[in-house]
Order: sequence, then structure tokens, then C-alpha cells
Amino acid sequence: MKVLGILCSPHKKGNSAIMLAKALAAASERGAEVETVWLNEKNIHGCNDCRACLKTEKCRIKDDMTELYEQVMEANAIIFATPVYYCGLPGPAKSFLDRLHPLAMHNKLSGKIGASLIVASSIGHESTWSQLNFFFSFTHMVCADHVFGFAWNSGDVRKDRYAMLSSKELGRQVVALAEQHYRFPEEWPGPIHTYVLSRYGADSCPAMNTRWTEQMVGGEETKGFLQQHKLGMNKTRAKPSLTKKRKP
Repeated sequence: MKVLGILCSPHKKGNSAIMLAKALAAASERGAEVETVWLNEKNIHGCNDCRACLKTEKCRIKDDMTELYEQVMEANAIIFATPVYYCGLPGPAKSFLDRLHPLAMHNKLSGKIGASLIVASSIGHESTWSQLNFFFSFTHMVCADHVFGFAWNSGDVRKDRYAMLSSKELGRQVVALAEQHYRFPEEWPGPIHTYVLSRYGADSCPAMNTRWTEQMVGGEETKGFLQQHKLGMNKTRAKPSLTKKRKP
């Protein structure tokens, strides 16, 4: 059992780090192996939308994400600890999420536990949590609870009794959830929009429709990607007729 902590703050020993340390200590006490990644010391470029990962399942960009992909894949649960920057994630954290695209698009994150620790002086917790929670949902991760902390100066979050106690309990919770070995049904290995696109040829954007497979990445790459999703479906289930009328 492994829990990976992602520290999104530029401060290695700031409020986000304090909450994360509390959560990881609790996870360790429950028997999990824990590890922390401080994004600010990593060389992570932004996604350049080359779309090579749709075909190869790997990112072309050579930087520290190569190592981080392995750490993410080894983890059963991932806890993000972040401050709020203009009601959202700091830049390195957003780049990190964007660069997880090769794993996300091939359902490599499905079933992993995702949790968030968010600290701010007054506002922005909800919008930042929403950003992370959408990522968990989109990638078919299992969303654990979240903790909002309030602090201004470094270390002030220790005065937030609720945040400290909740961070500890969140660490315990993610291990308990991971021990359940939850998995989505095999017929739906990825999000609904990829399932419907690969099975019915219906894109989630009405304006695109089936042109997606011909225009987005030159055709063959995308068709290969869609085939990957089809392989995860339950082949024994008969496809419903789209033309047959139901009896009154």
C-alpha cells in the first residue's frame, strides 16, 4: 500500500506542507508506505498538445515527469496539498495535472484514491477543490474527502484545530479506501464520454460529432486510441439497436 503526497506550494515547509505531513503520518501509522513530491523543485514543462500520447501512451517531453509517472503509477492513493492562487491551483500543480494526460487517457489512474488538502487565508477553497475533484472524476479516480485550512503566515495553519485533526483523519481514510480495492466495472474502464465515443461514435461535443476521429490528430492515432477503450469493454454484451422501435 503506497500513498503519494503531492506538495503544490512553493514553500517546502509552509502551511500546505504541514497539513500534508499530518496526513501522511497518519497514513503511515495505518501501515502505508508514504512518499512526498515537492513540485517546486521539479522541472515540469507544460503540455504542448502534441497528442503523441494518444498513440504511444507516453509523453514526448523529456523532463522530471518521466520519473513522476512511475511514482504516480506505483501509488494506490494520491493526496494533493495546495495553497490557493487566484481561486485555483498554483502553476506547477496545473502543469503536473495536464502532463498526467498520457495516464488519464489510457485509464491508468482509474481506481486510485484522490484526496485534497487546501489552505488559504479567506476564500478560494471551493474553486480549487473543484479543480482537483473534476480531475479525479474525469480520470475515474475514487474521490476521498477533502480538508480546508485557513492561514495567512507560514505555520499559522497549526492554529486551525479543525484542519489539523481533519488532515490526520484524511490520511487514515485514504488508506482505508485503498484497502477496498475499488474498481469501476470492466465495461466502463474510462469516463462515459470516451465510452460513448468509442462504442457509438458520438462525441461529447455536438459540433464535432464523428469528425473527431478524422480531424483531431490525423485519424489513425485517434482510431488507435479509441480501439484501446473498446478493448476494455465487455465484449459479451450485445450492442443495442439504435433503429429498432420499442413496442408501445
